[in-house]
Amino acid sequence: MPPENIICSKTVNMLSLCIQEREQLTLKTEAMRSKNNSAYPNGQPATPTGRWWAVYIIESVSGKLYTGITTDIARRFEEHASDPKKGARFFRTSGPKKIVHTETGLTRSEAGKREAEIKRMTRRDKLKLVSAQVR
Repeated sequence: MPPENIICSKTVNMLSLCIQEREQLTLKTEAMRSKNNSAYPNGQPATPTGRWWAVYIIESVSGKLYTGITTDIARRFEEHASDPKKGARFFRTSGPKKIVHTETGLTRSEAGKREAEIKRMTRRDKLKLVSAQVR
């Protein structure tokens, strides 16, 4: 077999593997959509990974506010509280006290943009955001 044919056959094999993986991901996503259609936040379809992102604000023991994003708020809070390697450096001086605000049902991109928007807010605006959710 000439070298060109070997290269070509390898390319074809890699391409068919990519197509198979994409088809499997599509099938998984469609199954997830049909199974949990009523559970979608804001009536949106699932993300390709099937995970929704959330923005959260945690109040530290010292009263400071920390903003972050995650797919699992409870797990992330526990990481901040108990694991200095996985938790944010922010909590090394004053541990997390409680979660005071959450916004769920976002894609990764939307969550990142909202996190940046909240981080640009003044403390006063963040406290208004927190108190608005409590009502």
